[in-house]
Amino acid sequence: MINVITSDKLDYYKFFHMTQDLACIANEDGYFEDLNPNWEKKLGYTIEELKATPFYEFIHPSDIRKTKMEIEKLSLGHLSISFENRYRKKEGDYIWLEWSCTLEPESGHWYAIARDITFVKKNTNELKSFANRLMSQNKQLAEFAYITSHNLRGPIANIMMLTDLLEREEFENEQVKCMEKIKSSAHVLNNTLNQVIEAVKINNDTEINKETLTFEEVLGKTLRILNSDIKKKKAEIIYDFKNAPKISYPPIYLENIFLNFLSNALKYKSPYRDPVIKINSDHLNRKIHLSVNDNGLGINMKKHGGKLFGLGKTFHRNSEAKGHGLFITRTQVEAIGGRIWAESKEGVGTTFNIVF
Repeated sequence: MINVITSDKLDYYKFFHMTQDLACIANEDGYFEDLNPNWEKKLGYTIEELKATPFYEFIHPSDIRKTKMEIEKLSLGHLSISFENRYRKKEGDYIWLEWSCTLEPESGHWYAIARDITFVKKNTNELKSFANRLMSQNKQLAEFAYITSHNLRGPIANIMMLTDLLEREEFENEQVKCMEKIKSSAHVLNNTLNQVIEAVKINNDTEINKETLTFEEVLGKTLRILNSDIKKKKAEIIYDFKNAPKISYPPIYLENIFLNFLSNALKYKSPYRDPVIKINSDHLNRKIHLSVNDNGLGINMKKHGGKLFGLGKTFHRNSEAKGHGLFITRTQVEAIGGRIWAESKEGVGTTFNIVF
């Protein structure tokens, strides 16, 4: 039998098989009936595999609901233009597709063209990340301005007032006390300025050297530094890094993260129990996630959650608390594009989380 291809069918065939986009025909049962060769190139499945499997099984789980809603719109006679969802490749990762689709009512077939927009999506997300980082840095600059105009004003005023008192030679005993107060005020001023300078330096450092580090080695170094305090407070350290043992990160940043989290856990321990600190690393959305949990005093997150990583913020009466450690840790984490947050309950303890 000889099949005759008419000019109309030839035009359709050329369009369907020569377009650089992903062309397909699907039915109301949720299966592909025909696909052009680009589907094999993009997803890695054979045409037969694609036809034999309901197309919903290729869609990212988070996108299935909105895809069904879009198909419902099609069934009501609406066009689908620039609809986006993610399709799974045979290797397991996903690509972003932008769809234009229409329904042929008589046959119940959907005729669709999809375009791979993964590259555009990636660049868009990077731009959003860059914009968010700029907004975060602008917010920190606003905090610096507030600190300069408010927090530093008190110590500077004290220094000026106390210096004036020293000029009165008849108050020799008072001069000794004044000198002590001057040193104290100058120390506070110097510490605050150093933290601000350090934060600015971190944000402006565009060439931060990274190394392949093991969490266990960096933790070991931290434990040696805090050894005396750990023994004094009878702290138990439990860690598990088997799910994500290594990371490419600036060594000084990771050391600072461990030192701040562990020293805080020791500093703010509960008076009713010995400290137990649990440290774990794993993967979260294909990124390395680190958590540090303690059973200490805990924090009222409703009251203090928004200020937890602010400069000079303290939430317990502790003479050792300066309110600089978490601020610097947050600055370092965000400078590398990471995210940091805390979960806490008063009287129970705190968990600090970082996604690198």
